[in-house]
Amino acid sequence: MKQTTYKIYTFLIFIFLSLNISANTLRIGVAANFKPAMNLIKPDFESKYNAKLVSIYASSGKLYSQIVHGAPFDIFLAADDVKTQALANQGLILDGSRQIYIRGQLGVWSRHKAVNSIESLKLTMRQANKIAIANPKLAPYGQAASQVIEQLGLNQIVKLKLVQGENISHAYQFVKTNNAELGFLSWSHLLADKDKLSDFIYLVPKQYYQPINQEMIIVKTTKNSDLAWAFHQYLQSEDVQSRLVKLGYIARQALN
Repeated sequence: MKQTTYKIYTFLIFIFLSLNISANTLRIGVAANFKPAMNLIKPDFESKYNAKLVSIYASSGKLYSQIVHGAPFDIFLAADDVKTQALANQGLILDGSRQIYIRGQLGVWSRHKAVNSIESLKLTMRQANKIAIANPKLAPYGQAASQVIEQLGLNQIVKLKLVQGENISHAYQFVKTNNAELGFLSWSHLLADKDKLSDFIYLVPKQYYQPINQEMIIVKTTKNSDLAWAFHQYLQSEDVQSRLVKLGYIARQALN
């Protein structure tokens, strides 16, 4: 059933992307955590370059699979550096286009208990009935959450409490709808809604999980390479990077 649903979803993506082909259109596969950022920068890029950005949001794993199977994306904004390396190994990217565009950070949203330290996080995880994470097999932020749980020595305690979203946005919805009291989410998602959240958010210290280096590539089959390279450079510009830092990311320039 899941396989059939996935095939239908992939077919619909092919149709949707195929209907959005023009000289000034870029079709971008975007990791779900980056949706608030795309909403911010999309109007600016479209205005500056007289272009249209068509964005498809999903887990990095699902977008990777779609590109491998020929989905007509121009650019892939992944949430890690594993999927982009795999695409490069298969010869599916333009030379020189694989680049870190930002580093992500992992945050926690607690609906009822104050979380402001690792100790309070551990206590809240022990007390929670349900804990939301993104699917570690598909989503890098889910992998990071699993690493934190392991580092805290809570695997056995929380394994039956975990509810997995297909991507970080789905995990966010579990907490938002009170189907989980606690969620490991992208810090950017939490900061984007900070004014709306009356509960507790906490930035997980970076030593508890591997760096979330988010890479981009230009798909080799793109028909709009000039515009794709323009977006590639735009995303790395100091102005855009400074705006992304305000959304909770770490600028690529700070990684050197």
